[in-house]
Amino acid sequence: MGRRIRALRARFGHKQHKMADNCAIKPQYLSRVEVGAQQPSPVFIRVLCWEYEVSERWMWTGLGDPRQPPEEAERLNRFSILKVCP
Repeated sequence: MGRRIRALRARFGHKQHKMADNCAIKPQYLSRVEVGAQQPSPVFIRVLCWEYEVSERWMWTGLGDPRQPPEEAERLNRFSILKVCP
């Protein structure tokens, strides 16, 4: 999963600090997740997928289309996402 997160960050041209800020996490946490030293929290993945409009299924499994399907976007927009990541 760290590789997918790193690739997503590169696609947007963001440094770790920028992505971490967008997801309300510390850059050190993002770095540990990207290199596989720490498992990402489900809350972080939910926020990441919401912020960058990618599919949670793709982020967790690497399967399917990375673009967020309309029904997933609608579901995420109906609920407020708390940016409370480690």
